[in-house]
Amino acid sequence: MRDARTTLSFGALILQPRFRSFDLRPLALSAALALQLPAQAQAQPAAGADAAAAKPQAIEIPAQPAAQALQAFVKQLNFQLLYAPELLRGLNSKAVSGVMSPREALARLLEGSGLQIIDTGPNAATLRAAGGPAPGPRASAASAAAELGRGGDSAETPEPRRPAPVLAEAATRVHSFDLAAGDALETVQQAARLAGVSVSFKENELSGVRTNRISGEFTTLQAFQRLLADTRLAVGVQVATGEYVVRRLETIGRVEVTGSHLRSILGEQGVNPVTVLTRQEIERSGVTTLAELRNLIPQLSVGASASFDGNSSRGAPDGRLLFDLRGLGAGNTLILVDGMRLPKTGSRTVAEAYEATGIPMSAIERVEVLLGGGSAIYGADAVGGVVNIITRKRYSGTELEYARDNTVDRDAANDRLALSHAFRKGSFSARGMLSVEQQNALALRDREWLASDDRRPWGGADNTRNNAPIGGMVSAVSGQLPGIGASTAFIPAGANGSTATVKDFAGAAATERYDAAKYLNAINPYTRKVANLYADYQFAPWATLYASYNWSRNESEAPGDPVRLNTRIPAGYPGNPFGVPIMVDKYLWEQGTPARHYRYSQQSTTLGVRGDLPGDWRYHFSLADARSNPELPEGVYQFDGGKLTAAINSASKPVLLHDSLALQGTGKGPNAAGVLEALYFQDARQDQPRTRSTALALDGPIWQLPAGPVNLALGAEQRVESVKFFNSSTLSSGSEAAEPKQDRKVDAQYLEVAIPLLSTKSDLRLPFAHTLTVTGAVRRDHYNDFGAATKPQYGLLFKPTAWLALRASHNEAFRVPYLIDITRPRFVSNQSVPATGSSALIDTYRKNEAFVGVLPTTVGGNPNLKPETSTHRNIGLVFEAPWEAAKGFSLSVDRWQSEILDRVGSLTRQERLLYFPETYTRAPLSAADAAAGYTVGRINGVDNSSMNIAKFRSSGYDYALRFQRNTSWGEFILSSKITKTDRLESMATPAATPSPYVSARLRPTRSVSSLSWSYRGLGASVTMIRQAGFPVSLFPPVVDYPKTQQFNTNVWYDFGTGGLHDREGWLGHWLHNTRLSFGLINALDTAPPLSPTGNVNGSVDPRMLRYTFTLRKRF
Repeated sequence: MRDARTTLSFGALILQPRFRSFDLRPLALSAALALQLPAQAQAQPAAGADAAAAKPQAIEIPAQPAAQALQAFVKQLNFQLLYAPELLRGLNSKAVSGVMSPREALARLLEGSGLQIIDTGPNAATLRAAGGPAPGPRASAASAAAELGRGGDSAETPEPRRPAPVLAEAATRVHSFDLAAGDALETVQQAARLAGVSVSFKENELSGVRTNRISGEFTTLQAFQRLLADTRLAVGVQVATGEYVVRRLETIGRVEVTGSHLRSILGEQGVNPVTVLTRQEIERSGVTTLAELRNLIPQLSVGASASFDGNSSRGAPDGRLLFDLRGLGAGNTLILVDGMRLPKTGSRTVAEAYEATGIPMSAIERVEVLLGGGSAIYGADAVGGVVNIITRKRYSGTELEYARDNTVDRDAANDRLALSHAFRKGSFSARGMLSVEQQNALALRDREWLASDDRRPWGGADNTRNNAPIGGMVSAVSGQLPGIGASTAFIPAGANGSTATVKDFAGAAATERYDAAKYLNAINPYTRKVANLYADYQFAPWATLYASYNWSRNESEAPGDPVRLNTRIPAGYPGNPFGVPIMVDKYLWEQGTPARHYRYSQQSTTLGVRGDLPGDWRYHFSLADARSNPELPEGVYQFDGGKLTAAINSASKPVLLHDSLALQGTGKGPNAAGVLEALYFQDARQDQPRTRSTALALDGPIWQLPAGPVNLALGAEQRVESVKFFNSSTLSSGSEAAEPKQDRKVDAQYLEVAIPLLSTKSDLRLPFAHTLTVTGAVRRDHYNDFGAATKPQYGLLFKPTAWLALRASHNEAFRVPYLIDITRPRFVSNQSVPATGSSALIDTYRKNEAFVGVLPTTVGGNPNLKPETSTHRNIGLVFEAPWEAAKGFSLSVDRWQSEILDRVGSLTRQERLLYFPETYTRAPLSAADAAAGYTVGRINGVDNSSMNIAKFRSSGYDYALRFQRNTSWGEFILSSKITKTDRLESMATPAATPSPYVSARLRPTRSVSSLSWSYRGLGASVTMIRQAGFPVSLFPPVVDYPKTQQFNTNVWYDFGTGGLHDREGWLGHWLHNTRLSFGLINALDTAPPLSPTGNVNGSVDPRMLRYTFTLRKRF
């Protein structure tokens, strides 16, 4: 594999293309290289350097901090660069794009920087401050280091010295090397003798280091680079003398690697499959929201049950941005930001999960998704996998970004404005960001195929059939209405609620059933605000103190249904002329359609210290406090049954049997203001979950094997969770569960190890055995309310050749029920049960009698829930083409299997009756029922709280393909990611057969493919998101969603790269460091599958064809 690592040594930075990139920070050591050459050397580069430097190559590097730009330059052009890190502090590079020589590209990058480029060999150069002198021939190492620390500005200016002739000669002379892997103290000197050069080093830095085996014809520098690859040793050339210098690489800082606590090399293949979306890929796709970004990860479920816009729809205002890996549920997917847990949603009315609405796109560096359980690494909640959102850190200056995403036929725009600033001064650095986002509404009636809940034109049922007529109706409690000859009648037009006669009811005209789609939204409006702050101060290499604060607030609104009245009216009640009790079912249109609001705020504070320890160890200690606060200030606008019954039986009876439809829009009714409102549930809700955590992590090498160091990570964590409920009168007054009597306290300890058994450093050379590494991890979590759980993880990575990797892993995970899932207030709501479909109920204990009508349903917390446990296995391969003609091609294939025991979930009404009949309540057996041969009374209620399901199993394949090629026409990148589920089973009890209503057909094959091109600042991409057809449900009649294909396109132009920034005057000034992009989402205007149920298949959302526009300006 070709890769790049930034290696740091003795205050100089040597970029070597053969190593992988680390996010590292340099430290000056006591010795330094002489980094400057005299002016004469500029005119006399090393022999052969001109030919190499003149060979044009394709390059694409945006304007950015100079340190990042040079790393990209080295990686793209296979170039070696030597410089002092201090030279780059505070410098920004210019953008470079096109086909040119490496020397020309480097000159463009550093134009105006005041740095001088010194050619030192083919594809090699040194940077120095313009006009800076070279150290004198007698300069000591200490004085050179001091000079380096001053950026080359010394009090005394020694006479320049011409470079030793050996430098130019050594850059091109090839020697024969054949060195076995061995101790660096010996092999470094052997390599120097074979090359005929001198080398200096510190014995304590090389002691115990195992170098690689090398064999072949190389230049001296190439030989040292191969010998020291992946050893944390760096090589440099003392240009004043020609002497080679080897020093140990010293680093601080934490590299976020999803799926492991061990430090790693970015881009390196690991034991566990991790899919990554880089900032470049995100920008090229054209997506402008984190919710839309989920579509680019095929393993994330974005179906009818997932919110496609990260907000809410219809009458539910409490929208959230959740991640659901493989359809295992958002609560089983752990969400991290820079490796730290996000606050939980904490809402009592929805399933608990991690909330990601507070992360703007402008803050994201990359997104990494661990496709499997990770409890041995991260603890509970990582049953389905982990999504780690890595934020931007390495940037400087001020950046303004505006993004707009809007439909072409309606104003359903999403606008986002973000401002960020970062700076560094000496040992102190800080960054901050402010972002505001606003989403306009899209009404269901704006789309013909969503404008009605009558789904019969699309092969479904009339979902309005269980709604009341818009004009209202009455019905007999039993039998027929006296004088009507039928069991139902409509409320007469113009009825005042007191004087209507039986004749008036008999002659009343029918009105249509209420159709909620005419009043509700497909997308509800919202506003989101975000603020992030971070600062750190490096006291010493062993101590960097940091602090961060994150705050976000989401406010959304949903138009509601009109208030529905469905109750029993006694005989003799005003407006009831029948002389018997009746039922009334109507909408109180005079009350309007009250909107509901949702407010969600979250904040997290982290304090920590990190640094290096002796022996190449590092540590990280942190204290964190994360809080969220979901609020529903208006409640649910439903009648409290107890209050309503009391009012009906009181002396001051409310008017209920009037014609409300005639009063629609007037705001006036027969009842005095506040009379009916006083009978509603007082259900304004505010919950406050909080998580406080303390963590200590250490990692480093513990043993040196012939194949490399054994690396160990260990740590301890403590987490305290609490939740409070406010304004907690619920739908069933007085029936809520008690609030937690104590906080939940979790104590955890973990250990992880990686053991290299074979590598290029090992003396043992076997055919088809390039490298072999085994890994293992174990974590113990102890809960004060659930006891302890210990879960292991182990894996193997075998590379028979440098271009083929085979991997296998076994991960065990668990999830303790969330505190809110146990303690959530319980309430009863009246739910309508249809005659057919997945919500139907056949009472098998009463001769298969169909239950149709209103079923009182209890929902809320279940204190009897048990923890979930799971096992995830993966086996796969990664292939990277070694042939020159196919360079840039890679392919991975993974086979995965998951099994979850005691999964927390819910069952259909029919399955609940089959496996857990005790959750249903029944009326006493009447004499009539006994005479008819029934043995039990009619169902009159059900407890539908979450419960543990015995077993859930799934398996499938993941595929990923990528091909990147630089040509004279620009850079082309082709990629494709595919996931396919071939097994999906759910068993309610250990003895139960798999549910016939759960199968792999419910998990459609999804793929995301893209092709992008870029050249001299101009670029374009096309992305295809494909989803196979799948059934709405497996309840008969089974109706399938058809397959969908959505095409997104995007074009962009970087003015700083394309040449316009070279213009003089105000235009060039304002276009410098400016990037514009324009895209089309769903470019072919493909409509979502016409759902029989009215739900929207989230792979194509109802906004249909949309345009996106992004402007980013760096100052």
